[in-house]
Formats: sequence, C-alpha cells, structure tokens
Amino acid sequence: MGWFLRDRWSISLGLDHLKDVMVRDQSVRMDGYVESSRSVDYATGEASQQVKLTNDFLTYEHTDGLNLLSVDVEHYDGIWASANGRQRLHVFEGIHAGPMIPRSDVRLFGEGMNNVFHVAGVGVGAQLGLHFTFLDHFFFRATAKGSWVDLPSVLTTGTADDRASQHFWAYQGSFVFGGQFRLCGKKDAAPSNGTGERP
Repeated sequence: MGWFLRDRWSISLGLDHLKDVMVRDQSVRMDGYVESSRSVDYATGEASQQVKLTNDFLTYEHTDGLNLLSVDVEHYDGIWASANGRQRLHVFEGIHAGPMIPRSDVRLFGEGMNNVFHVAGVGVGAQLGLHFTFLDHFFFRATAKGSWVDLPSVLTTGTADDRASQHFWAYQGSFVFGGQFRLCGKKDAAPSNGTGERP
C-alpha cells in the first residue's frame, strides 16, 4: 500500500516474506564451549574447533517467514508515455527499512521448537525497478531489492535466556500487478514531452 506525495515521489508500507535455511552437514568453526549438562556427545572445553552441523547437533531455519515489514521511499523518472498519456513507463529507485519479524524453527542438541513470530532485528536496503501504468488506473511493476539483515535477538530453544544472532545480505526479485487512483487534487494533462511525469 502506497501514496504518491508528488509526481515523482512515493512512500509505501510493504511486507516481504523471505526464507533462510542453514545448510546442514556443513563443517564450521565453533568458538566457545559446550557443557556436558547440555550435550554429552558435543561437550568440549576447547575454545575453538571444527564441528559438523548434523541434525542432532543443530537445525536452524526461518522457513515459516523471515518477514521484513518496511517503509519504502521511491523516486520515479518517466522514460515513455503514449500520446494520450494513459500508458506510461517509469524507472524507479528507492530505499527501505523496517523491523524483521521471523518465525524461527531451531533445534539445538535435539531441544527446541518452532517459535512464535518475534521482532528479532532490522533490515535496510535499496531497490530498483520498472513501473508500467496502463489505462490510467492499473499498473505492473518489476523490482530488484537488496537488504542488509541484522538479527541480534533470534528465539531458539524456547528458554528465555537462549537467543541467537546473525547478519547477512538478502536479495529478491518481485512482480506486482495492482490498481491506483487519485484521492485528491485535479488530474494533470498528459505530458507533451512523451516521457510522462506521473506514474
């Protein structure tokens, strides 16, 4: 859902549904130690060692939703318009930011749960795309978006003290079909330069 503040600027509220799954059975370097009270098989006193992430050691995923609830600000540049102005093509670029609300399914040493939705961090980034308006009130848009995701408070085993943290880049492409209409103000005449200013 969005609003055009001016012919070339818009602000919108969006929800991106992403997914993140840890690669299983990979070997990674683990820093820290595991007490025998948590796991006899993986107990260690070493500060750093190579471990294999088997299912009985760790499963970690956000497959029920790594959701980004974002506010997006975008700028539009007209690149083509039909003679009557009812069909228009724009290129747009913008930025977005908002809270990350994942539902994390985590099992550590066989203990864990599919957690509730939880604000675990933030996501910020930028997007670029094409916006095609037809018959004045309908549009189709294609968007490429990149986000930096920082999750300092991921729910894990269900115990209040058990949290995980991670950060990574996320990329996505999307296609949207929708409708648009004017809430107030008068309709502008079709631009004469053939590029079109209003999406």
